[in-house]
Amino acid sequence: MLKLHLEPLVPSEVVRERAYFRWQQSPDVAAEEHWAAATADEVIAKVKHAIAPLPGNINAAVCRLYREASLSGIDWPRLWQDTDGFLDAYGGSAAFVTDFFRNLTGVAAALMQSGRYFVADQFWYEVFQGIRLWERSRNRLIHKGAGLYFWGLNQVLSGDLLRGFTLIHESFQEDLREYGGPLPSTPAAAFVTLDHDHSASPDLARFWILKVAGTLSQDLGNLPSAMPLASFRTRLIASSTDISRVFLFVYSQAILDRLNDQRPYCESNPFLAQLAIDGLFNMLTVVERTIGDWRAASTKNTEDRKDTFGGQAMYLSKQYGGTLTSLSAANKAFRADSGLTIQSLLDASRLPGAVAISRVDADITLAYLLRNFGGHDPRPLPILWDRLDDIRGRVIHVLSLVI
Repeated sequence: MLKLHLEPLVPSEVVRERAYFRWQQSPDVAAEEHWAAATADEVIAKVKHAIAPLPGNINAAVCRLYREASLSGIDWPRLWQDTDGFLDAYGGSAAFVTDFFRNLTGVAAALMQSGRYFVADQFWYEVFQGIRLWERSRNRLIHKGAGLYFWGLNQVLSGDLLRGFTLIHESFQEDLREYGGPLPSTPAAAFVTLDHDHSASPDLARFWILKVAGTLSQDLGNLPSAMPLASFRTRLIASSTDISRVFLFVYSQAILDRLNDQRPYCESNPFLAQLAIDGLFNMLTVVERTIGDWRAASTKNTEDRKDTFGGQAMYLSKQYGGTLTSLSAANKAFRADSGLTIQSLLDASRLPGAVAISRVDADITLAYLLRNFGGHDPRPLPILWDRLDDIRGRVIHVLSLVI
């Protein structure tokens, strides 16, 4: 018999699981600041308060799943058999399937609460093994958006942003298929566009979004003309001819925020500088494409989208009253001493040994140099790590000029 063996959930761990009940928005259970259960039956009794009602016998199987997870191990073939029967009868209802996935989240949440992140990931993997087998054998698709979203959120909260974002974006694609686009009102769409006000998003998701959005909000507040986060988000979505551009910006912001979390432990790590330019490069790709769209809309010439970043930079400078008619001096200075050039642009709005230019021109020049550097040179520049927050803020400033 195939089982996923879990350590028993002892009473002290059960107390820690109350975050799950808040996640499931069950006020009667969330109001209990402390509770403990000595037996699996008492655990299940508590869980029932947070389980959404579903037709058939699937919730009995879900309660058995909690018992198995808290005692010996999960009998996956039996759960898959019960799931097959439920999906045969109700798989066509996105609402029923969404509640089914939601009812499973407590097991993964309990594992996360007790630090067993790998086992939580394995739990969702096994769930989707059964779902995929059902879809292939019936030649039918169900709406998997909620399950993929919860799985991805588990990964993000455990620190695996690449895997987590990939799963949540897969959830978003499921939502598009089920509800239409370009931006359905779902937790996955809220996550990948930094919408922390979405009412259906779990508390833990909103907490994570607020953390990443808080960093962005600080950058926006430090702009020469401060911009509220809500306005930036709305304008970025509206200005993007392809919503995937928004997704890449949010992922880049999350990666850079995650890198900053390592700062207390890593003070002079060259690899972090390489990771920093990787995140900045993705963000600068968004900037380049957005400038191109903005320029094409202004000139009514779609060919203007195809210009190089240098051409886009000089056009943008001109539109804001700048004086960038050539970037050869910037290239020469960067080749001579890239660190000093970046520092001079950040601190004095000038190239080394040159006269000062406007803040707008300095930030456009910095964005151009980093875009070229990130695309062609893998060398780690210590200043990219030392001044990451300042550099990211300047890149966001350039983006704000064209949305």
